[in-house]
Parts: sequence; C-alpha cells; structure tokens
Amino acid sequence: MSRSSEYVSYGLIAAAVGLTVVAVVDRDRPTTKEQTARAGMLLRVFRPDEITRITLERRTEKVELVREGDNWKLTSPRIAKADFIAVTGFLNAMQGARSERALGQVQGSERAQLGLDAPRVRAEIAMK
Repeated sequence: MSRSSEYVSYGLIAAAVGLTVVAVVDRDRPTTKEQTARAGMLLRVFRPDEITRITLERRTEKVELVREGDNWKLTSPRIAKADFIAVTGFLNAMQGARSERALGQVQGSERAQLGLDAPRVRAEIAMK
C-alpha cells in the first residue's frame, strides 16, 4: 500500500468518526423544520410524546404528574390516577402558547410592577 493510500484511508476514518460524533451530539436538538413550525411560539421545542413529568407550583401547593406509558399518574400531593383529558388539554395549551408581548431586559423595580416577582403558578415540564 502506498503512503498516499494510507493518508486517504486515515482521512476517511477521521471523517467517519467526526460525522458520528456530530450525529450523536446533535440528535436531540430541534430540526430546522421544527424550529420553523414553532417560530413565534413561547416554547421553542415541545414534543408532547417525550414529556415525562409535569410539575405545577402555586404558593405552598405542589402538583406533580408523571407519565406511565400512555397514562398520567398524580404523585403529589397524593398518589392517584390523573385525568387524561385534563392533562392532554394542558399540554395542548402549552404547545400552542404564545407570548403577549416581548419585555426585553427588565430591571429590578419593574419586576414587581409587571408581576414577575410573584408569579401565580410556576410550571416545569420535563422531556426525555
């Protein structure tokens, strides 16, 4: 085997390894099509089938829902079967959520005026 053939082989191996690394690192990022479809939405990435947990906090109350297969289970404040239609309705509302207006950079004194210091409800949605 000639030296130039070795360099070509090593180059092809390096390219294959590089492309594999890029594919692994990039696999969970939103596609261009997904970004275009969600332009203007509040949540840039939203994949309802990949949601595993929903947590809602309001003052001292905490409600947590966990996906079990195709169903949802309430795990806090008590353990119970969750209403599938109510959870689906919530997820549909979140999927189509849009902001009313952009605030830009908010200063400390403006936070209270805009109601950002004490939100009514804090929601956390965990996806795979």
